[in-house]
Amino acid sequence: MASGVFFQLVFATLALWTLFLLATLYQELKKRKAAWRRDLHHGIIMVTLDELHMSGWTDKVYCVQYHEVVFELCGPWLGSASWLVNVLALVGLAVAQVIACANNMYRLSSFRNKRDYALLFGSVGLTTSFIPSFRNMRIFSFIAILGTTFTAWYMVAQASAQGLQEGLWGQAPTQGLQAFVEGSTNLLFVYGGHAMLMEVMDSMHQPRKFPRVFTASYLYVFTLTLPSAATMFAAFPVLSAQNGNVYDLLPESPVRSVSIVLMIIHQCIAFGMFIMPVHHMWEKLIRTHDKPYWIRLPSRLPVGILVILISLAFPFFGVINSFLGAGTTTLETYIIPALAYNWVYRRESAQIACPAPPPW
Repeated sequence: MASGVFFQLVFATLALWTLFLLATLYQELKKRKAAWRRDLHHGIIMVTLDELHMSGWTDKVYCVQYHEVVFELCGPWLGSASWLVNVLALVGLAVAQVIACANNMYRLSSFRNKRDYALLFGSVGLTTSFIPSFRNMRIFSFIAILGTTFTAWYMVAQASAQGLQEGLWGQAPTQGLQAFVEGSTNLLFVYGGHAMLMEVMDSMHQPRKFPRVFTASYLYVFTLTLPSAATMFAAFPVLSAQNGNVYDLLPESPVRSVSIVLMIIHQCIAFGMFIMPVHHMWEKLIRTHDKPYWIRLPSRLPVGILVILISLAFPFFGVINSFLGAGTTTLETYIIPALAYNWVYRRESAQIACPAPPPW
């Protein structure tokens, strides 16, 4: 358990740092494209990013994306690589939400098989295609947070009621190196998701504040993940190592059923958030990104349908999590931001002109 807490803190700290790097690159791109204006008396004057947003310069339709920032600042090779990695990451994350909905619903009611539930909740998630942008996702995000908060503290309460089983701490089976690596990749998966954060940042009125807000959100996440994981492992040390879903450890009760329903709602909303950047990519590809909503939003449906078909074909939640953590999340969260930042600010002149220099 100690190693899990340690690596959770390490991965979260690294993710916050690379998020700061991405936010800086975003501001750099905005500065290069439109942050200069000509003044008759003072020559060229720099306009701050907040002034651009307040003046209405920012396009309310066009959404700036992760791979576009990397492409514009670092060239086509790294830009194309980031596009491929992000598509795989986002589609995989969306698929994982559909599979998780089906698994949780099956634990609530085994009346239908998991594929039927995957089709059902994939169709529910498909309705998020009609949400225009992240700016319209705020209330849904709040509902999703309520679901995870309820579930986390329900786990703490249930584990506390169960109590520490004396003598079982040392009986948790040793899983070996493979299990350790799988657990690490799952933690990478938890603190990844940078592929969608550029769009969230672009939807804000003051994007430069996003790193501060994101840091606060991580601190809140710690209040949910650390107590619930620690107490559940203390109460069920052996079963925790043998079961991949926490609901297998919890006794059936009305509160457990409410928790499952809330988590299914959370996962449907998460599906919409992870698939949103892919929707924008698709719109730009077929040239509907700047069209009216009645054309633009229905044009997204093929993307969602493809994700549902993938979730029906590969209903392996654990394998998908491990693949995402090891293959795509590592690249788009930890490696590509660092490479791009170091390339853009490799010269001293660029470092001096950096719109958001490091705090040291």
